[in-house]
Amino acid sequence: MSRALLRLRIGRSTLRAESVRRGTVTWTAEATYADVVELADAIARLAAEAPERCWRVAVRLERPPVQVRTLGDLPPVKSRELRALVAHQAGRFFRRNGHPLVTDATWLGEGPGRVAKVAAVEEPLVEAIAAGARAAGLWLETALGRSGRARAAPAIRAGEPGARGPGADAPARSRGGRDVARGRRAFSVPARMGAACC
Repeated sequence: MSRALLRLRIGRSTLRAESVRRGTVTWTAEATYADVVELADAIARLAAEAPERCWRVAVRLERPPVQVRTLGDLPPVKSRELRALVAHQAGRFFRRNGHPLVTDATWLGEGPGRVAKVAAVEEPLVEAIAAGARAAGLWLETALGRSGRARAAPAIRAGEPGARGPGADAPARSRGGRDVARGRRAFSVPARMGAACC
C-alpha cells in the first residue's frame, strides 16, 4: 500500500499544499503566513486538514525566499571547497537581513570558463519548515528550488560541512553544521535551478 505524500510550495508569504498518491493530486489547500512561527503552524495545520494521512513531505521553495546567484571569477576549487567558500562569504553573495543563511553551491560547466551557481535561504525559515513537519509527524524528504531538479545538483544540507555561513555560533558546527530537521533527513535546497527559476 503506497502512502500519500504531502507536497508544499513555499513563497515569501504563501504556502500551497497538495496530497499526492501514485502521482495524482488528491487534495489541495492554501494558506498565508506573516512570519516563521505562522509558517510552522500553517504546515502542521494543512497536514492535519488533508483527508488522507501523509507520512512524508517534500518542500519546494519559490524565489523568494530562496536567493540564487551565478558567480564567475571564483578560485578553481573542488566542489566541497566551493560550498565552504560560499558559506563563509555568504554576506558577500547574498542579502542577510540579519539572519544566518543556509547555503549551497555547485559548478556549472567545465574548464576555466565555468561558473558557480549558488543558493541561500534564511535559517529561521528552514527551522520553521522542519518544526512544522515535526509537529505534523511528517518525514521531511526534500526541499527543492522551483525547478524541482533534486538530482541535478548538490543541495543545501544543514548537516554538511560549509552548510552555514558566517554567524555560526559554535566552533563544533564548522565541521558538521547542524541538522535542522533534528533526527530526520536534513533540509535541502538545490543550488542549480532550472530556467524557470533563474
